[in-house]
This record gives sequence, C-alpha cells and structure tokens, in this order.
Amino acid sequence: MNYSVISCFLLSCISLSAAEPLALGKDYWQNEAFLKSFNGSYRINARIEPSVTSEQRSLLVSIQPLMAEGKREDALAMLTGNELAKSSAAIAFNVGNIQFELGELESAEQSYLQALKLFPSFRRAHRNLGFVYVRQSSWDKALPALEESIRLGDHDAATFGQLAFGRMQAGQYASALQAFQLAQLTQPKAVDWKAGTAQCLEQLKRYEEALSLLDEVIAARPAETSYYLLQASVYLAMNRPDEAVTNLDLVRRLGKLDAENHLLLANLHLRSSSGHLARPVMMAALEMEQKAAYGSVINLLEFTTVTRDWSLARDLATATQKAYPDAEDDKLGQRRQSS
Repeated sequence: MNYSVISCFLLSCISLSAAEPLALGKDYWQNEAFLKSFNGSYRINARIEPSVTSEQRSLLVSIQPLMAEGKREDALAMLTGNELAKSSAAIAFNVGNIQFELGELESAEQSYLQALKLFPSFRRAHRNLGFVYVRQSSWDKALPALEESIRLGDHDAATFGQLAFGRMQAGQYASALQAFQLAQLTQPKAVDWKAGTAQCLEQLKRYEEALSLLDEVIAARPAETSYYLLQASVYLAMNRPDEAVTNLDLVRRLGKLDAENHLLLANLHLRSSSGHLARPVMMAALEMEQKAAYGSVINLLEFTTVTRDWSLARDLATATQKAYPDAEDDKLGQRRQSS
C-alpha cells in the first residue's frame, strides 16, 4: 500500500476539518459568568465614564423595580420615552443594555453608538458594542470595539475571551492564545476559553498541551461535537489515527458528522485495511443533502484504487456519478473502466 499517497490525502482532509475556528458555545450568552459581567455594566463608574445628573440618576432609579421583576420591555419603554435618551450617554447606554438582553441587537448597536457619540471614551459602551458585533459574527467590527475597551482599561475576562475568538477568526492564533490566557486569569474554569486555547495550541503545533485541555473541555461538555472533531484533528497531527477514528465515529453515530469528515473517516478505515467499514461511511457521505466537494470524492476514489479494492472503487464511482449528475470528470470514467 502506498502510504505517501495516503498521507497526502489525510493532510488535505485535516485542513478541511480543522479550518473553521471554534465558535463561542451556544449557551455562552446565558452563562452565569457572562451575565455577571454584563449586568455589572449597568453600574455607574463615575471615575472614568460620563457623570450622571440628579435627573438622570432619578430616571435610572425609577426603572430598578421593573428590572428586578424582569420587566425589561416596560423599563425600556420608560427610558426611550424620556428625552434624556437622546442627550444622555448614560441613559442611551442603559437603553442599549436592555435592548441587548432582549435580543434587539440592531437597536442596541444604535444606542451604544449614540452613547459613544455623546461620550467617545465611554469604556463600557465600547465593550458592549463589541459584544453586539460578536453576537452578529461581525468580527471586523467587534475587534476594534473590544480593543478600544481594553485600551481604556478594561480587564474583564468576557472582553479578553471574545477578543481571542475574534483573533482566531482572523487566523491570529498566537495573539488569540495570549488573549485567552488573560481571560482565564479571572475565569479559569470557563469552558469556552479552554476550548479556544486548545485550538490555538493545535494550530501552533503544541499538541500534547492541546490534548490535555481538550480532555477537560470534553468532560465538561460531552455533547459538544466540535470538540471531538478538534481532538480528532490533533490525533491525526500526532499520527494517532485509531483515536481519531474513535472520535469521528462517535460524532457520526450522533448524526453530526458532515460529508467532508465522512470521507476522512472512510479514508482512515481504508488506511487500516478496513474496506468493509469504509464502504457504508463513504456511501452515506454521497447520500447527504449537504454534499462534500466533488474534488474530495474524486480524491477518495483515486485512493480506493491505490488500495486495489476494485469492487469498492467501482461502486464508489457509480454512486459518485449518481450523486453528482452534473459533474464531468474524465478521471471518474477512467476509474470505472479500469475497475
């Protein structure tokens, strides 16, 4: 068996599997640590942020009972109905906070921008504006806002952690690692920061450290399949294919494995001379609604001929032609004829 060909194919699959940076956990915005940090932003910091007049303070005090009772919409209506929302940075900021909590992100963005127009060095407004952009996956806007907040003295873990995710999106893994480490100083148990750190370590080829962290992350969130895929990528980089197969097969059985990674799993089975295990996996990939790139399938087809499993190659060629009826590829016809 030609293992040099196998290695080349594996490397192409690994890059496809691990290219996407991890995202913040789906429940991050409801996480107790984040809510504690965000709710703290309602408090006034008179040393570095806009002063509050007695009239503005009175308005903010008047909505506290509504906020305590969870009546965000009523509190928002009371603030937006007051003329101070247009002239006070503090009031505009609090309007933005409530809109953020209600999921009205576009309105929250405008409120934070209004607060910054009235008071450009409003640190918490820069930070929370960055949070809006993170939730919208607008990383090109989120990074400058978060960086400005830090420049103004923000040392909150939520700010550093989200900045780190943004830098990962930009492919800046060394810088992202530094930001994650700063986030972990005050939130050492935060799973999102550990997961992000692990991916940075993987990208920086610090594989043993990445594995140690991923063990902790998976133990904390065993249902999050992206962590198993990241760990599989690390295993492959360390030439531990059997463990990668275990992870990929687990995700497949959970119904969360995409077509590209089905092909990777099939390839790993072929590498271990387990064509009978590869067959159902590769056929499943071809039947998926969101199909793999045609080139990836052709690469796998070529690999089946390297293993000289002619029956499998013939069946894969037939299934590929059916799954990609509009594709024209001379190699496909050649493989069918040769098999």
